[in-house]
Amino acid sequence: QQQQQQQQRQQPQQGAQQQGGGGSGKEARSKSAHVAVKETATKALHDRLTEAQIGSISDVVMKVFGQLVPQDDEMAARTKICSKLEQAIQMQWPGTKLQLFGSSGNNLCTKGSDLDLCLHVPYDLLHPNNDSQHRRGAQNRDRDRHQKLQKQKKKDLESFLMKLAVLLRNGGMIDVEPITTARVPIVKFKVRDGIASTLECDLCINNVLACFNTELLSNFTMLDWRVRPLVYCIKLWVKRRKIHEPYKGYLSSYSYTLMVIHYLQREGVLVCLQDLGRQEAEAARDPALLVLDKYDCYFYRSVEALAGIGESCNASQLGLLLVGFFYFYSRLFPIKEAVISVRKGDMLSKKDKGWEKPKERNRHVICIEDPFDVDVDLGRYVDELTIKDIQQELGRAVDILLQTGDLDQVLKEWTEDEVADPATPGSGLQRSCSKETALHLEDDAHDS
Repeated sequence: QQQQQQQQRQQPQQGAQQQGGGGSGKEARSKSAHVAVKETATKALHDRLTEAQIGSISDVVMKVFGQLVPQDDEMAARTKICSKLEQAIQMQWPGTKLQLFGSSGNNLCTKGSDLDLCLHVPYDLLHPNNDSQHRRGAQNRDRDRHQKLQKQKKKDLESFLMKLAVLLRNGGMIDVEPITTARVPIVKFKVRDGIASTLECDLCINNVLACFNTELLSNFTMLDWRVRPLVYCIKLWVKRRKIHEPYKGYLSSYSYTLMVIHYLQREGVLVCLQDLGRQEAEAARDPALLVLDKYDCYFYRSVEALAGIGESCNASQLGLLLVGFFYFYSRLFPIKEAVISVRKGDMLSKKDKGWEKPKERNRHVICIEDPFDVDVDLGRYVDELTIKDIQQELGRAVDILLQTGDLDQVLKEWTEDEVADPATPGSGLQRSCSKETALHLEDDAHDS
């Protein structure tokens, strides 16, 4: 019996080591072309950093992590706020459920960060005037009727948000403001956390995919202890170097998190959760395989069965993994042809995805596939100018770390009045980089 139990525990680990790619939607069920990169970053860097340098960088990563991660009392306060709000809302609307999502729910929030909440509302409660025959997917052959139905649904959502805002005001929330015209309508408000501060909150309705994304990232953070410190360090780096605001043409914090996960998948630290156990899920008709009649949101959830697999495959210290992240995306990642895919745990081909050329607002300069809505490129707002900033910052980071091992210098706040200093790697008004990195960027520009 003990041998049988041990074999059962080993089965998911063996599957993780042998997995090929995940699946999601029509494109996922076909055999997608993958872009091959033979060399891993940590192997390429093996002889270029001393143990002392790696240890020093690792120490700074952990220091950053300790400074940014919320204490237990703050996390408990966040959970308590969600629970109390849910109780108040359920008294008004039984059958609803409130859930933390985004960084608030995926183990990657920072001290004092906003609280993102999603209220799950049953269809009949949100759309009381639409009978069952008008549910999603029904009666859509009549275009005019379908458009009227969509307009009514929008009005229903706006009406519910206004009622929700009233409930929150009566419940003592501060600065309650419903924003019904946003792409994802929300109610913004503030709430006292019961400790010594006030949290800003955003509450949306039925943002189902965002909640699945939250749970997926949370599971990745539980697979290996090194994930969270690395993500926190990268988050601080992009914020300080001013390459993190999508409305300015850069990548979002979420996109950078997916880049970290994808890199760690390639290094063997993380497995592809959307592939593992898929056959069993299909046999059991797991409801996550088809969400909202459109999306494949399946992923393996029994992460405790995978304990230790990351370190058994790649035991690299945090310092080496961090340098490897900068090295991979500045020197190895074939940005002209590859798509970052956490869903597949590998790089897909832009050609295979149909993302070779810009289309409308999708520039497809650096392509990052959404794990569930696979037709969405999360890097679509990055253009030919902002990608140079991102690439040169990646190059600057790896240059400094290989030359001096000074992570604090890498994390230095970027300002427009930086003065070039030949004696300081990565300094200068122009986001400068070494000759090796510059040549890599020049090759990319030549190829385009």
